[in-house]
Amino acid sequence: MAFEALLINLEIDDVSQFEAESMADALTDWLDSNSSISSAGGAEDNDYASREFPYLAANNFLASVNELRVIEHFTPKIIEKIKPYVCVIPASDMHKVNINTLNSEHVELLQALLDVTIDEAQDILSARGEKGFASIDEFYNLPEVVKLKNFNDKKDQFVVDSEYFTLKTSASFNDSYFAMNSVMKVTNNKYIDVISRTVGRN
Repeated sequence: MAFEALLINLEIDDVSQFEAESMADALTDWLDSNSSISSAGGAEDNDYASREFPYLAANNFLASVNELRVIEHFTPKIIEKIKPYVCVIPASDMHKVNINTLNSEHVELLQALLDVTIDEAQDILSARGEKGFASIDEFYNLPEVVKLKNFNDKKDQFVVDSEYFTLKTSASFNDSYFAMNSVMKVTNNKYIDVISRTVGRN
């Protein structure tokens, strides 16, 4: 699973392969619609209901990355470490990564998505040039990509344009400060719909 690989690639303190698998399993249980634990590392209603301040698994999409705080095995340190590499589109299971806008400083994400070495992932990002790929086929036909094993099983998760954007706004007046994040969807380069809004810097 790419999420497990990302956790390992980031070399987070105290996160071994076992902890990464447990976090992935707990996240799967949080999202799925059943109350069955996916594995020994997973967590469901009984685990959360027994806490000092009990609650139940969402069994639905994440509303924001910050929701990870209430999922088993996720600590504030881990969440802060992965935040630059992940995002949430509310009420959606869409998994599309814009290869043109993937930050070259976050090469570990591409490494995890393609299950390649850090050097192979870096070579692919370097090959896109300053303007990026003009089409998805240009990315698919890149020599560095063509030689990858099992790429056909992973190719559908990549795009060269984006539909979703995050607008971060802030305002200050006297001693007061206000911040808000909005997730927006652009359709046909004409229409903008606000998908969600959250108050706060994160």
